[in-house]
Amino acid sequence: MRMRGKACLLLVATMILPSILLALSVVPVKPEPGPDTLYFHREAAPPGALYGTYNKTMNASSPTYSSGDPATVTLTVTGGAQESLVWYGPAYVNETVFLSGAWEVRFWYTASAPVNAGLLVAWFNETWGGPQTPTIVGWTGDNKISLGASLTPTEAVFSQSIASYTVPAGGRLGAIIRNPNATLTVYYDCAGRESRIETPGVAVAGAVARPRFPWMTLSIVLVASIAAIALVVSIARRKKRVHGTLSPPSDSAGSI
Repeated sequence: MRMRGKACLLLVATMILPSILLALSVVPVKPEPGPDTLYFHREAAPPGALYGTYNKTMNASSPTYSSGDPATVTLTVTGGAQESLVWYGPAYVNETVFLSGAWEVRFWYTASAPVNAGLLVAWFNETWGGPQTPTIVGWTGDNKISLGASLTPTEAVFSQSIASYTVPAGGRLGAIIRNPNATLTVYYDCAGRESRIETPGVAVAGAVARPRFPWMTLSIVLVASIAAIALVVSIARRKKRVHGTLSPPSDSAGSI
């Protein structure tokens, strides 16, 4: 009975061991965050976007229009009134933490004369009011961007590196060109004119379990299984030999 109990325990251990080893082979791994690119698109922003003379959308989908079909918006100065163009990103479901690093804005333009304009990336809340402060990155006031005159579409690239920045749940990013001091035409949403913003990576909350490739686990399980089977077979043979050597009791009486 003792040998049979040991064999049963060994078999049970052999069945449980793979699960234990597989659990030990899973390690927490934090994914490598990558930059998030939001392309400017011609579609109108959702209803409720109140800020900006022209309200458009931006998202992670690259433009699908051909190079000969760019979207354009011309910002003018009429009677001292200056215009603005805003691309709104999708709302974040959860609080989103952007890692420290460079925020880059790229857009294509034409201008018949040199232009100074405000450029910023900010976030907007659910009430669609103006950009929230502090802005994420910006070139405003005395530090407006300066664009040279160009009659052919020219790419402008601006970048700022900042510390990490948190956008609350429900907030959305907005890229804004505003208050030019001369006529400025912006080109976007087509092949070759992929105007966009590029953000640093997004911080990942928690870790994701990822198993190692289980060569060691498979080897240990295989050896343990073979050893368990060999032991069970050995016990069975031993019991068979013991039963075979025992002589049955004699029914005949001895002589007197």
